[in-house]
Amino acid sequence: MTVKHFVCISSIAFALFTNSIIVLAQATKFGVSRQQRDSLITYWNTHRPKQFVGSNEPLGKGKGVFPGRVVWAHSPGVAKWDGSTGLWVEDRWNDQQKACNMVSEAINSLAGEKNSEKAWKKLFAAFNKEHHKGNRGYKPGEKIAIKLNMNNVITHHDTIDLNSSPFVTLALLRSLINDGKVRQQDIIVCEPSRAITDSIYNKCHREFPNLTFIDNIGGDGRVKCDYYPDKILYSVDNGSLAKGLAKCIVDADYLINSALLKTHVGPGVTLTSKNWYGATDINIDWRKNSHSNFSQDKKKGGIGYRTFVDFISHKDLGQKCLLFLIDGTYGSRHVNGKPYPKWKQPPFCDDWYIFAFLGFAVGFALLVLLAWGLCSRFIWQPYDPLYIILNWIQRYLFVWGVGGLLIGWVIITYRFFQKPLRYLDEIIAASEQLADPSDEPIILPDAIQNVQDELNLVREQALRSAMTAKEAEQRKNDLVVYLAHDLKTPLTSVIGYLTLLRDEPQVSQELRAKYTGIALDKAERLEDLINEFFDITRFSLAHLTLEPESVNLTRMLEQITFEFNPVLAEKFLTWELCLAPNVEIICDPDKLERVFDNLFRNAVNYSYKETNISVSLAQSDDHVTVRVQNCGKTIPSEKLGRIFEQFFRLDSSRASSNGGTGLGLAIAKEIVELHGGTITAESADERISFTVTLPMNCH
Repeated sequence: MTVKHFVCISSIAFALFTNSIIVLAQATKFGVSRQQRDSLITYWNTHRPKQFVGSNEPLGKGKGVFPGRVVWAHSPGVAKWDGSTGLWVEDRWNDQQKACNMVSEAINSLAGEKNSEKAWKKLFAAFNKEHHKGNRGYKPGEKIAIKLNMNNVITHHDTIDLNSSPFVTLALLRSLINDGKVRQQDIIVCEPSRAITDSIYNKCHREFPNLTFIDNIGGDGRVKCDYYPDKILYSVDNGSLAKGLAKCIVDADYLINSALLKTHVGPGVTLTSKNWYGATDINIDWRKNSHSNFSQDKKKGGIGYRTFVDFISHKDLGQKCLLFLIDGTYGSRHVNGKPYPKWKQPPFCDDWYIFAFLGFAVGFALLVLLAWGLCSRFIWQPYDPLYIILNWIQRYLFVWGVGGLLIGWVIITYRFFQKPLRYLDEIIAASEQLADPSDEPIILPDAIQNVQDELNLVREQALRSAMTAKEAEQRKNDLVVYLAHDLKTPLTSVIGYLTLLRDEPQVSQELRAKYTGIALDKAERLEDLINEFFDITRFSLAHLTLEPESVNLTRMLEQITFEFNPVLAEKFLTWELCLAPNVEIICDPDKLERVFDNLFRNAVNYSYKETNISVSLAQSDDHVTVRVQNCGKTIPSEKLGRIFEQFFRLDSSRASSNGGTGLGLAIAKEIVELHGGTITAESADERISFTVTLPMNCH
């Protein structure tokens, strides 16, 4: 091979190699160049706000074994989900042992120890010393609450959305219990504002059955969360922010904040700080909460107040946190939706064909330049094969150039037009799943992730509404069956005693009076059951409407309580009235009488004998408050939350003497809300109380 052949072949190889590097850079998602990075840093340093804190300039005072230390653990094989098959929480896509190793490595690095047992002791000791509890570790009986990040979950079913990992959660629990020597019964796994999914509960409860799980909805082994009111004083308050805090958070001695590596639509990436928002008494439906103090109008790092500074500095939140943990085994650029298997780099993201075309175009241009230069630099023989190739390229340069540009333009144009049409087809297909009763989520491409999130939300709400309606219908049908059976019992007694009186005319006057009284009692019970049937029919087929007029509420309550005196005497109960005098309001008296009749009847039915039933009436500028309180068996929190549901009965058995159809409180709630008021129930320490708040004028 001659020198000129070697130079030509080497140059062509270099051009092809350059072309392959361009394509490879996109395939492997290379980062920005050093020059781009330096220019970005220079721009930021010259344009950043004066208030902004730069890198390596932390705010506040560092705390911990090594104050201010942040550690990270990395294990590439811990998360292997392909982004489309099944759910990412399945065992096949996660390595539990690697997750455990990562947590142990992080704990050890944070404390500067090689042994996790010693590391936990140092962490507890540093925390207690900082909080003036002495240089000591954890003591049995002290409570540790682990705050999960289940932002997308309102049921116990697993979804494709990115939330706390069951594998990282179990790894944390194993380290805390096995290495930290913390008792299971002292650990609370909680998500006060959302639900804890089955994948987390089943995996952790199976291994550690004495743990306590607390979430917003309760049931299925979880405890429904209770809250302390007015626990947060915000630096800037718009008047509608949640101020209550979960009791499990406030009552805990230590907190562990287990957040996720994902962004939020308003504040961006906040790491652990926004996770505290889920410890407040916000509504599980995010649309009913105020997010304005997240400064959503100041996205992309704008300067402004955010509630997170109050969360981090609060004595029952950030200041009581033993460990801040960020789970990055999966990540996401969106608050909703599935995890992203990999981060994507702009400007072309997954549009690989554009990079491929540009790469080949650059490579072709280099080949043309080489052909042009090499053909004119050396003396060639006409029969030289390399000369023939280079001369052919030089001769048809224009044709190849125009042809390549046309082909590239057609391909790119086709791809750009095809993509939105393909997305439209997928959205149409996904919309057909809205009525699908299965639990499988709607999955769309990453580029239309927001559409996927909205469709899944609409579908979940529709399914939840359908399930609620189905449950209510089933409860109603069951009660109809029960009532039909119970109708037969008093009717049989009435017929039996009347037949006896007819067939035995010589019965003594005393027995005759006794049998007549029993028959009358059974007939009255029969009338009550028939009235309950009418309640079901009216509640199912009609909506209540108001006929307001001016009413003396004080006299109404006095009259209703007086009518209950015979019933109270049978159970040795007494009234304890504290009524403001001559309270006049505008309301529908007939319907409001039904509300208080139902509340008083419940108080009588569920009161201990020889106790008082308290009724109070208070008036303020624009509303009145009626409170009914009795002594009786404490209502469990899970039942208290459902007490105003249609057809719900505290006694699920067919104990008709105490329970009716389960419509009374549901109808009472509807009547009160039609008046523009509220009705709430509380139960603790064998006291049951209902509070009704009504406006002075229901108009």
